Amino acid sequence: MRFTEQILSGVILLFTATSAEPSIQKGRFTVTQEPISFPKKNPAIDPINTYRKYSEVTSEYKAATAAYTKRNLASVAANPTFGDKSYVSAVNIGNQTLSLVFSTGTSASWVFSSLLSTDDQACHRDKIFYPSPTTKFNKTQTFNITNGNDWWVRGVVATDDINLGNPDGANVPAQPFGLATSLGPAFKDFPADGVLGLGFDSPSQLTPALQKSFFSNIKHSLDSPLFTASLKHNASGIWNFGFIDPGDVTEPITYVDIDPKCGLWMVNVTLSSEGPNFQAVLDSGNPFIYAPTQVVSNFYSPVASAHQNSSGWFFPCDADDLPLLELDVGGSGGNGGNYPAIIPGSSFTLNEDNQTTERALQESPPGARGILGGPFFKALFIVFEAKDNVHPRLGFAPQNT
Repeated sequence: MRFTEQILSGVILLFTATSAEPSIQKGRFTVTQEPISFPKKNPAIDPINTYRKYSEVTSEYKAATAAYTKRNLASVAANPTFGDKSYVSAVNIGNQTLSLVFSTGTSASWVFSSLLSTDDQACHRDKIFYPSPTTKFNKTQTFNITNGNDWWVRGVVATDDINLGNPDGANVPAQPFGLATSLGPAFKDFPADGVLGLGFDSPSQLTPALQKSFFSNIKHSLDSPLFTASLKHNASGIWNFGFIDPGDVTEPITYVDIDPKCGLWMVNVTLSSEGPNFQAVLDSGNPFIYAPTQVVSNFYSPVASAHQNSSGWFFPCDADDLPLLELDVGGSGGNGGNYPAIIPGSSFTLNEDNQTTERALQESPPGARGILGGPFFKALFIVFEAKDNVHPRLGFAPQNT
């Protein structure tokens, strides 16, 4: 199981705290991100747990996940290997600096904390959050990430000051977030310190009262209510908040409107080649692209050495016949044009075991929406803009590498 997917799955936060007004020194700021190695397990189980996050949004996901589980779970071994990649950025919470995964696939944030048992704290090899005098708890409110078997994290909800881009960045007083108090064995070697959610204020993730995400709390204090992602392969990348750096792109940005009703940054995808159209969620915390079976099969069919087993798609590490994935990305809100996204085959390399390479393009569960994760983000410059909750939009352009 890939930990970047696990940490974003099945989040339910219960609280009613209200954040004070955020402060931003200059109306814009930049946060760097660093690549890190993640332990992983068998990819055939990953879609099951990944889609548990989205199953909270529609009944479609519940049916798709159940069908996929029935088909695959019983015959799949979960043998850990290493080499998967994700990205972390420095976030100040209270009086501490933690390394968090920025996820556009969730609105909720949570961290490993000193409320964990001594054994669990010892297993977590990076930093944990220690409550400070500014940390305020609501003991009746909890969060629960449950993915079955050994994949679970539980805890309490607190508020504290969260700061990005210090000293000229954004500070949100009393931002709600989860503090882990117990976790399953599969989370104990997780190398990041938690998650910062950059999604919408989705009632499917934050209940019973709708709460503002970190981005919702700061967007009206920014020069422009947007942030941009320019992630890199095996190198530091950039998140910009409040402005678009013209040096990050090589062509004009194409914008598409999206439908915010489901609480996700979601697009409509059509193919330049033969295959089904589908909807997909942009999730910066996921190292994979998940697409319908026909899309994935068509992509790998020209690669003579590619093969599929119960674990997913693989081919030899020295294979050089890697095709491009061409996707026309359009708005789920019905307005705006389409953007012809081109993702190089080399960006789909994830894990190598001296002979075969696992690919970051895998099949989504039947009937489920797709996910545009790591390879999509590393190929493009992406703008996330939310002037209001009615007309958010996404912008796409080639990265200036």
